[in-house]
Amino acid sequence: MRYYQHPQYQSTGKELQYLYVIARNLCIDTYRKPSAEPLSEENMPVVSVQDDDFITHVALRNALSELTAEERELILLRYVNEVPVVVMSQLYGISRFALHRKLKAILAKLRKHFGKEADGYETEI
Repeated sequence: MRYYQHPQYQSTGKELQYLYVIARNLCIDTYRKPSAEPLSEENMPVVSVQDDDFITHVALRNALSELTAEERELILLRYVNEVPVVVMSQLYGISRFALHRKLKAILAKLRKHFGKEADGYETEI
């Protein structure tokens, strides 16, 4: 709706980029708002996760928390939302090659993080 409220953006040929920027800003606004409903045992979701899946989930969450907000956003856009590199480079105003370098550096950080965790587990065992 916000996109249609501003007709000056509709004729620029960058509709997808504007939609992603609007969606990103709406997500940021949503996460900034405090939670309206406190969690209790009655409304807690029941999740049946095997131990290995749970450990992997927690490890991934920890690794992502060590990244900057922009790095997390890049990873989520590219690998979760499967946004094409061309569109992402236009969103961020950088070349495809610069975006590839950023993504490669972020993945190297994540590999390093998981390498450290694996080393830590081996030394404890």
